[in-house]
Amino acid sequence: MSMQEWTVNGYGFEVYASDEGLRNFIEKHRETVEKLDQGDEVLEWIDKHPVSSGKPMDSLKEEFYDYTPEDYGEEGLYGLIADVMKKETGLPFEYHHDCENVEAIILPQLYPWQMPDAARDLTKEKLDEIYEKYAADFGGKIEADYLTLEYFG
Repeated sequence: MSMQEWTVNGYGFEVYASDEGLRNFIEKHRETVEKLDQGDEVLEWIDKHPVSSGKPMDSLKEEFYDYTPEDYGEEGLYGLIADVMKKETGLPFEYHHDCENVEAIILPQLYPWQMPDAARDLTKEKLDEIYEKYAADFGGKIEADYLTLEYFG
């Protein structure tokens, strides 16, 4: 059986968020998370596992390692960040991780006819502002760049 190689290209940032950062992000965007396909499940789990309980904190990322983004992207809880960003901005953000374990939120390359209205007047500066705003919500520091993520399967 031969190995296939494929790539995903886009402008985005590598993402790493602690469980605490993810909880903060989810709480800050709770209304949007409620509208996601798996949002109720995530919120119910968070409500049953409060940080203030004094018990050792269960890992949110481990609990939802198989979170499936709504439209496209790889499985994993960072897909929830991409879903929230997509719903709130109207831009088609995606979560991907490649064979070298680089995890990233990207705005993929799009042909003009694939662009939603929200992307038509988008500049690099506006996109950087969006990334910085959302990264701050989970405590991340970002350096947005053009990313090429490679996969083998």
